[in-house]
Amino acid sequence: MAWTTPRTWSTTELVTAAFLNTHVRDNLNAVVELNTTDWTTWSPSYANLTIGNGTVVARYQQVVGIVTARYELTWGSTTSLSGSPTVSLPVTASSSGYTAARGDIGWCRCHDTGTNGFLGNVEFASTTTCRPMVATASGTYSTVTALSSTVPMTWTTSDVLQFEIVYEAA
Repeated sequence: MAWTTPRTWSTTELVTAAFLNTHVRDNLNAVVELNTTDWTTWSPSYANLTIGNGTVVARYQQVVGIVTARYELTWGSTTSLSGSPTVSLPVTASSSGYTAARGDIGWCRCHDTGTNGFLGNVEFASTTTCRPMVATASGTYSTVTALSSTVPMTWTTSDVLQFEIVYEAA
């Protein structure tokens, strides 16, 4: 059932079960349907990142104009980084609101299998790509820096790059 515009109640109306079913229950069901869309897989494209025999799980859902995406790359023996990587977004981002110059859109975790996990954020690289970053603590306050083949660790088989992002669709 589609959402219907709420109506103005009259002080003399008698509220019956049929009335509640028609005007309240059906609209609540429409809201629930609106917020429970299925997750869809997407096949990202990359710059400065070669997947090789790595394993990627990339899913997203769009509810109204908000996109939530989850990404996980498990390193294979032929997976490699050649610079600061970017990952394509599943849906083009709005150019109003957040922009490439000031747009943190999620969190990132780099997991060095068997040892450490490193946290960071994900920022817009453009309206069609994002860039995972890692936190560093070289000064008084933590900052973020680009990933590389040796940042935050030397990437090897079974290491994991994962992130979750939320942003406004175009």
